[in-house]
Amino acid sequence: MQVRTKDKSCKGRSSNRISRHGISTMKIMLGGLASLIASASLLPTPVKSKPLSYPKIRGDYLVCGNNQTVPLEYFRFLWTDFGKSFNPRSLSLTNHPWDLNTLKYKESASRLKFIESEIIVGKEASKYDRETIDRLKKKMLYEGISVPTSYKSTSISPSGKTLHESIWSWIYKFRNQQGKTLRLERIFGSYTQVTDNSNQKFEAELSTRQIGMMYCTSNALHIRSVSELKLKGIQNEYGESIRLPLMFWLVDAAVKTKRPSSYNKYDF
Repeated sequence: MQVRTKDKSCKGRSSNRISRHGISTMKIMLGGLASLIASASLLPTPVKSKPLSYPKIRGDYLVCGNNQTVPLEYFRFLWTDFGKSFNPRSLSLTNHPWDLNTLKYKESASRLKFIESEIIVGKEASKYDRETIDRLKKKMLYEGISVPTSYKSTSISPSGKTLHESIWSWIYKFRNQQGKTLRLERIFGSYTQVTDNSNQKFEAELSTRQIGMMYCTSNALHIRSVSELKLKGIQNEYGESIRLPLMFWLVDAAVKTKRPSSYNKYDF
């Protein structure tokens, strides 16, 4: 399987060419599973593009306007309401993050078309009240925020640690306009680790207050989310607590859609 870089300079078409940002497609194989490479551009901003199509629930499927589908079973670990109150424009990902469904298992990860990701480093966590944080997250989700110092993903791939059909962790690599790098490792069921430009490692806590949305494009159903990344308390050599910034983690993951196996089209 090959998952290509999404090249914005090609009007959204997949390309194996080096993108205008100089990020080439890399293939890192893990038991037949290719690396997912994100372009080093800003995340797609749904509301600023052409009018969106949102999925609806029909039977056991999430169905896009072109009748392309993703089974509800695919998102079985997504802690949200797929009942009558399902609203794809506003998903409350209360207990389970988006990637527990899409990246933990080889079979589900193989359906991904691409992932784009960005990390925005904010002020010290103590300088935000809850209302401000929630307002910022909604703006990031629906409108996008252009921050020159933000980190754009350059590569996303499995770490190589697997157990049967499960993937233990994924590694995200980022770079900002100043050339500084950031590395994030998501270890399922354990912890999230952030490594800064000086190779300092920090344990991070992924907030349970994630927000998200789903929308459709021609051959994909996107799940877009914004999470808070809180770096856990670090002390200097004198035992004093170091004040650390709050980070916001933005992800747009495109899951390939297809006709359900039971779909029949008649022409009498």
